[in-house]
Amino acid sequence: GGGGGGGGGGGGAAIGKGGGRLEVVTTAAVGANITDDEQGDRLGLTGMKSVKADDRLSGFRIVQMGPGGVSHQFKSLDELCSTLNFNSGANAKERTNERTNERTNE
Repeated sequence: GGGGGGGGGGGGAAIGKGGGRLEVVTTAAVGANITDDEQGDRLGLTGMKSVKADDRLSGFRIVQMGPGGVSHQFKSLDELCSTLNFNSGANAKERTNERTNERTNE
């Protein structure tokens, strides 16, 4: 099992010659996402449609593996910024200025 969706990936299953099942979890690079081509093979090159970069699409996937199986969850950069309270450009500029001042005062 596992969560899917988001981030130009998600997962699928590969079935081996012996019938064994392997969970496949994929995610594009943090800065860009590969969109799915519904007509193609989601686990192959024909399943890739385009590449997009957007703060709601770009992000990373957290994968947890344990005795109960594999689970994964995609977190967008937009979600990360909201969680860390980085939404305001003014706040980001203030933090940059603070770091610059700290280095200057050392």
